[in-house]
Amino acid sequence: MILITRLALFCLMVNLYFPLCAQSPQSDSRHWQFSAGVQYDQGRNTITDPAPPLSSLSIGGNFEYVITFPRIKLVYFANLNFQRIEGEGSLIAYQNDFGLEETLSIDNIRTGPGIALKLNNKGRLHPLLGAQAFLGFPVNAEYDFQNVRMDIQYDLPLSFNAKGGASLYTGGQLFAGIEMTFSAKSKLRLKAALGQQSQFASWELPSPFLTPLYERARLIKGGYWQASLEVVHDL
Repeated sequence: MILITRLALFCLMVNLYFPLCAQSPQSDSRHWQFSAGVQYDQGRNTITDPAPPLSSLSIGGNFEYVITFPRIKLVYFANLNFQRIEGEGSLIAYQNDFGLEETLSIDNIRTGPGIALKLNNKGRLHPLLGAQAFLGFPVNAEYDFQNVRMDIQYDLPLSFNAKGGASLYTGGQLFAGIEMTFSAKSKLRLKAALGQQSQFASWELPSPFLTPLYERARLIKGGYWQASLEVVHDL
Protein backbone atom coordinates (compact mmCIF):
# COMPACT_ATOMS: atom_id res chain seq x y z
CA MET A 1 0.00 0.00 0.00
CA ILE A 2 2.90 2.38 0.68
CA LEU A 3 4.15 1.65 -2.84
CA ILE A 4 0.64 2.32 -4.16
CA THR A 5 0.55 5.59 -2.22
CA ARG A 6 3.87 6.67 -3.72
CA LEU A 7 2.68 5.70 -7.19
CA ALA A 8 -0.56 7.62 -6.69
CA LEU A 9 1.40 10.66 -5.52
CA PHE A 10 3.59 10.47 -8.64
CA CYS A 11 0.50 10.17 -10.88
CA LEU A 12 -1.07 13.12 -9.08
CA MET A 13 2.03 15.23 -9.73
CA VAL A 14 2.08 14.22 -13.41
CA ASN A 15 -1.61 15.05 -13.82
CA LEU A 16 -1.06 18.39 -12.12
CA TYR A 17 1.95 19.33 -14.21
CA PHE A 18 0.19 19.97 -17.51
CA PRO A 19 -2.80 21.98 -16.21
CA LEU A 20 -0.48 24.01 -14.00
CA CYS A 21 1.88 24.72 -16.89
CA ALA A 22 -1.10 25.97 -18.88
CA GLN A 23 -1.70 28.59 -16.17
CA SER A 24 0.54 31.22 -14.73
CA PRO A 25 0.50 32.30 -11.09
CA GLN A 26 -1.23 35.57 -10.41
CA SER A 27 0.68 38.48 -8.97
CA ASP A 28 0.91 38.32 -5.18
CA SER A 29 -0.20 34.69 -5.45
CA ARG A 30 2.08 32.99 -2.94
CA HIS A 31 1.67 32.96 0.81
CA TRP A 32 2.30 30.90 3.94
CA GLN A 33 -0.35 29.51 6.22
CA PHE A 34 -0.55 27.35 9.34
CA SER A 35 -3.10 24.69 10.25
CA ALA A 36 -3.67 22.82 13.51
CA GLY A 37 -6.06 20.01 14.30
CA VAL A 38 -6.82 16.49 15.41
CA GLN A 39 -6.89 13.19 13.48
CA TYR A 40 -8.51 9.88 14.40
CA ASP A 41 -7.26 6.65 12.79
CA GLN A 42 -8.77 3.16 12.76
CA GLY A 43 -7.05 0.06 11.35
CA ARG A 44 -8.51 -1.67 8.30
CA ASN A 45 -7.61 -4.89 6.50
CA THR A 46 -6.01 -4.76 3.06
CA ILE A 47 -5.45 -7.45 0.45
CA THR A 48 -1.90 -8.10 1.65
CA ASP A 49 -2.05 -7.26 5.36
CA PRO A 50 -4.62 -7.91 8.11
CA ALA A 51 -4.78 -4.82 10.31
CA PRO A 52 -4.45 -5.21 14.09
CA PRO A 53 -7.45 -3.90 16.07
CA LEU A 54 -5.80 -0.55 16.79
CA SER A 55 -6.94 3.05 16.88
CA SER A 56 -4.94 6.24 17.24
CA LEU A 57 -5.44 9.90 18.00
CA SER A 58 -3.03 12.55 16.70
CA ILE A 59 -2.74 16.24 17.58
CA GLY A 60 -0.50 18.60 15.64
CA GLY A 61 -0.18 21.04 12.79
CA ASN A 62 1.02 21.79 9.26
CA PHE A 63 3.23 24.59 7.98
CA GLU A 64 1.93 25.26 4.46
CA TYR A 65 3.06 27.13 1.34
CA VAL A 66 0.25 28.05 -1.06
CA ILE A 67 0.58 28.94 -4.76
CA THR A 68 -2.56 30.43 -6.32
CA PHE A 69 -3.39 29.89 -9.99
CA PRO A 70 -6.42 31.34 -11.79
CA ARG A 71 -8.67 28.34 -11.01
CA ILE A 72 -6.80 26.15 -8.51
CA LYS A 73 -4.38 26.34 -5.59
CA LEU A 74 -1.38 24.13 -4.98
CA VAL A 75 -0.40 23.55 -1.34
CA TYR A 76 2.92 22.12 -0.16
CA PHE A 77 3.07 21.35 3.54
CA ALA A 78 5.17 19.84 6.32
CA ASN A 79 3.43 18.10 9.20
CA LEU A 80 4.40 17.62 12.85
CA ASN A 81 2.16 15.85 15.36
CA PHE A 82 1.97 13.69 18.47
CA GLN A 83 0.35 10.29 17.90
CA ARG A 84 -1.07 7.95 20.54
CA ILE A 85 -1.83 4.39 19.37
CA GLU A 86 -3.83 1.99 21.53
CA GLY A 87 -5.17 -1.53 21.15
CA GLU A 88 -6.68 -4.14 23.43
CA GLY A 89 -7.89 -7.65 22.63
CA SER A 90 -6.37 -10.44 20.53
CA LEU A 91 -4.38 -10.64 17.29
CA ILE A 92 -2.67 -7.31 17.98
CA ALA A 93 1.08 -7.96 17.91
CA TYR A 94 0.91 -11.62 16.85
CA GLN A 95 -1.31 -13.44 14.40
CA ASN A 96 -1.80 -16.56 16.52
CA ASP A 97 -4.38 -18.87 18.01
CA PHE A 98 -2.89 -19.06 21.50
CA GLY A 99 -5.80 -17.28 23.16
CA LEU A 100 -3.73 -14.30 24.31
CA GLU A 101 -5.35 -11.13 25.62
CA GLU A 102 -3.03 -8.37 24.43
CA THR A 103 -2.68 -4.67 25.28
CA LEU A 104 -0.55 -2.22 23.32
CA SER A 105 0.13 1.50 23.59
CA ILE A 106 2.63 3.54 21.56
CA ASP A 107 3.46 7.25 21.57
CA ASN A 108 5.11 8.64 18.43
CA ILE A 109 6.30 12.03 17.30
CA ARG A 110 5.48 12.07 13.56
CA THR A 111 6.57 14.33 10.77
CA GLY A 112 6.41 14.27 6.99
CA PRO A 113 5.74 16.18 3.77
CA GLY A 114 2.55 16.39 1.75
CA ILE A 115 0.89 18.02 -1.23
CA ALA A 116 -2.71 19.09 -1.80
CA LEU A 117 -4.71 20.56 -4.66
CA LYS A 118 -7.62 22.92 -3.98
CA LEU A 119 -10.00 22.71 -6.91
CA ASN A 120 -11.97 25.93 -6.57
CA ASN A 121 -10.77 29.46 -5.87
CA LYS A 122 -14.23 31.04 -5.67
CA GLY A 123 -16.92 30.89 -3.04
CA ARG A 124 -16.62 29.61 0.54
CA LEU A 125 -16.30 25.87 -0.15
CA HIS A 126 -13.10 24.46 -1.66
CA PRO A 127 -12.76 20.71 -2.43
CA LEU A 128 -9.24 19.33 -2.08
CA LEU A 129 -7.25 16.20 -2.95
CA GLY A 130 -3.78 15.23 -1.79
CA ALA A 131 -1.22 12.78 -0.49
CA GLN A 132 1.00 12.68 2.58
CA ALA A 133 3.90 10.61 3.95
CA PHE A 134 4.87 10.06 7.61
CA LEU A 135 7.98 9.16 9.57
CA GLY A 136 7.51 8.67 13.31
CA PHE A 137 9.96 8.50 16.19
CA PRO A 138 8.78 6.44 19.20
CA VAL A 139 8.65 8.20 22.54
CA ASN A 140 7.11 5.39 24.56
CA ALA A 141 5.84 1.86 23.89
CA GLU A 142 4.38 -0.80 26.16
CA TYR A 143 2.97 -4.23 25.35
CA ASP A 144 1.70 -7.08 27.48
CA PHE A 145 -0.35 -10.23 27.14
CA GLN A 146 -2.21 -12.53 29.49
CA ASN A 147 -2.36 -16.24 28.70
CA VAL A 148 -6.02 -16.45 29.71
CA ARG A 149 -6.44 -20.05 28.48
CA MET A 150 -3.39 -21.04 30.56
CA ASP A 151 -2.12 -22.89 27.50
CA ILE A 152 1.46 -23.88 28.41
CA GLN A 153 2.06 -26.54 25.76
CA TYR A 154 4.16 -24.06 23.78
CA ASP A 155 6.10 -22.96 26.88
CA LEU A 156 4.19 -19.68 26.88
CA PRO A 157 4.28 -17.79 30.18
CA LEU A 158 1.03 -16.89 31.87
CA SER A 159 1.88 -13.23 31.33
CA PHE A 160 4.44 -11.14 29.45
CA ASN A 161 5.35 -7.45 29.52
CA ALA A 162 7.74 -5.36 27.40
CA LYS A 163 8.49 -1.65 27.39
CA GLY A 164 10.28 0.48 24.80
CA GLY A 165 12.09 -1.09 21.89
CA ALA A 166 9.77 0.25 19.18
CA SER A 167 11.21 0.96 15.74
CA LEU A 168 10.51 3.93 13.47
CA TYR A 169 6.94 4.45 12.34
CA THR A 170 6.38 4.75 8.58
CA GLY A 171 3.18 5.48 6.74
CA GLY A 172 1.47 7.20 3.84
CA GLN A 173 -2.02 8.18 2.81
CA LEU A 174 -4.25 9.63 0.11
CA PHE A 175 -6.91 12.07 1.26
CA ALA A 176 -9.88 14.08 0.06
CA GLY A 177 -11.75 16.80 1.85
CA ILE A 178 -13.31 20.22 1.85
CA GLU A 179 -12.18 23.59 3.15
CA MET A 180 -14.69 26.21 4.35
CA THR A 181 -13.77 29.89 4.48
CA PHE A 182 -15.00 31.88 7.51
CA SER A 183 -12.99 35.08 7.19
CA ALA A 184 -10.27 36.60 5.07
CA LYS A 185 -7.60 34.59 6.93
CA SER A 186 -9.42 31.75 8.70
CA LYS A 187 -10.76 28.44 7.34
CA LEU A 188 -12.03 25.10 8.61
CA ARG A 189 -10.81 21.93 6.90
CA LEU A 190 -12.39 18.46 6.98
CA LYS A 191 -10.54 15.46 5.50
CA ALA A 192 -10.98 11.72 5.07
CA ALA A 193 -8.01 9.49 4.18
CA LEU A 194 -6.97 5.92 3.40
CA GLY A 195 -3.42 4.82 4.07
CA GLN A 196 -0.90 2.19 5.10
CA GLN A 197 1.34 2.15 8.19
CA SER A 198 4.07 0.01 9.72
CA GLN A 199 5.98 -0.21 13.01
CA PHE A 200 7.83 -3.06 14.72
CA ALA A 201 9.68 -3.74 17.98
CA SER A 202 12.83 -5.68 18.86
CA TRP A 203 11.75 -7.36 22.09
CA GLU A 204 13.26 -10.51 23.54
CA LEU A 205 10.15 -12.58 22.99
CA PRO A 206 9.04 -15.72 24.83
CA SER A 207 8.84 -19.12 23.15
CA PRO A 208 7.46 -19.98 20.58
CA PHE A 209 8.14 -16.53 19.15
CA LEU A 210 11.94 -16.93 19.30
CA THR A 211 12.18 -18.12 15.70
CA PRO A 212 13.39 -16.35 12.53
CA LEU A 213 9.74 -15.80 11.61
CA TYR A 214 9.12 -13.80 14.78
CA GLU A 215 12.38 -11.93 15.24
CA ARG A 216 10.52 -8.66 15.53
CA ALA A 217 7.16 -8.05 17.13
CA ARG A 218 4.65 -6.55 14.73
CA LEU A 219 3.14 -3.51 16.43
CA ILE A 220 1.46 -1.99 13.37
CA LYS A 221 1.23 -3.38 9.87
CA GLY A 222 -1.76 -2.83 7.66
CA GLY A 223 -4.15 -0.23 6.36
CA TYR A 224 -6.09 2.49 8.14
CA TRP A 225 -8.74 5.08 7.52
CA GLN A 226 -8.53 8.55 9.00
CA ALA A 227 -10.86 11.44 9.74
CA SER A 228 -9.42 14.84 10.59
CA LEU A 229 -10.51 18.33 11.55
CA GLU A 230 -8.18 21.31 11.12
CA VAL A 231 -8.31 25.06 11.59
CA VAL A 232 -6.31 27.04 9.00
CA HIS A 233 -4.92 30.56 9.42
CA ASP A 234 -3.09 32.60 6.75
CA LEU A 235 0.18 34.17 7.86
